[in-house]
Amino acid sequence: QRLLISGTSSEIRTVKLQNALLKSFENWKGTRYSFGGDSSRGIDCSALTRRVYREAFNKELPRVSQQQIKQGTRVSAKNLKSGDIVYFTPDNRTSHTAVYVGNSLFINASSSKGVVMSSLKSPYWRKYFRYGVRVHNV
Repeated sequence: QRLLISGTSSEIRTVKLQNALLKSFENWKGTRYSFGGDSSRGIDCSALTRRVYREAFNKELPRVSQQQIKQGTRVSAKNLKSGDIVYFTPDNRTSHTAVYVGNSLFINASSSKGVVMSSLKSPYWRKYFRYGVRVHNV
């Protein structure tokens, strides 16, 4: 029986990656934001990024944003791929990390909304976006 798969191996890999990321998002969606939190009772941005990486890639990241962004190579907004860390520096706030899924969407622990899917097309996130990080060995 022939497999009815069209598309290149990299396209297929991207879909599998996005599925793993969305599955992790389902685990955390709606969890309230809590600075320093790292559980279903409350989670902050770097803890969420760390949890998503653990669940989707079986990869351990450091706990804090500033250390997470040192785990790979910088990439621009137009070169983002599924699984990249997106890095933001909002005014008067600590740095912020999230996980890019694709089509401008990223898994985000928002301080006002909790864990949601956000978009780089949003004026707020577009304004504070700095760069993506392609983590080594993922």
